[in-house]
Amino acid sequence: MLQSDHRIDAPLLSARDEEALARLEFLVGQPFGCGVIAGPAGCGKTDLLRTFYKQMQRKTALCHLLDAGRLDDIELAWELGAAFGLGVSAADSPREIQRAVWAHLAGMRQSGRRVVLLLDNADRLESSARSLLVRLIDDAEGRSGLTIIWTARTPFAAWLREDLLPRTRLRIDRPLLTPGETDAYLQQRQLAANGTGPQFEPDAVDVVRERTGGELRSIDRILQLAGLAADADGRRDVTADMIEAVAAELP
Repeated sequence: MLQSDHRIDAPLLSARDEEALARLEFLVGQPFGCGVIAGPAGCGKTDLLRTFYKQMQRKTALCHLLDAGRLDDIELAWELGAAFGLGVSAADSPREIQRAVWAHLAGMRQSGRRVVLLLDNADRLESSARSLLVRLIDDAEGRSGLTIIWTARTPFAAWLREDLLPRTRLRIDRPLLTPGETDAYLQQRQLAANGTGPQFEPDAVDVVRERTGGELRSIDRILQLAGLAADADGRRDVTADMIEAVAAELP
């Protein structure tokens, strides 16, 4: 049986993840450049980016993580100003905030300090904000001191293919897990649980594999819900029927 702690607090790192993190850190160590973490929805792009953010926080205070999803040009400029600690307020005009952002980046560059900007869900930016992101990436690719790493779903939208990919030197692809990788991930969860939590019957593991299609986000959510269901029933075992029931609740 597979034992699993249903409290899914953090992603587990595979050898593939460790390699990706090493490649991202190597990029940050270069004078300039941008990178992208790409893959289908639910493949773990956000988890990888957040893990890298925590890794960078231990090494530099100049690493900033933003969720770019649904931000327009005004909101993106404001979020950048707030992340850089520029004291922006609602009374500041978008042009004033953008000037402050560029002045800040120029000041960091002149002082020899590197800024790392992590943009999650860059593909979901509103159209009005895209030119600002392109300008940021042009700045990062053309001068030292700034590294931008962004995430996007595949297949890429046309504007990403045309405007961002040609300006990006590192691409990390995250496909969905294969059946074998899914089994390995479930075993990692078993080891991480240290023998605590509910036990997943072999048939239940088969259903997890079949119902998720290797989508990491769905795997973690199913394990979490199944563990809670087992706790509520006072059970130690999770059956295939229980997995089917909780999987039906997923969007």
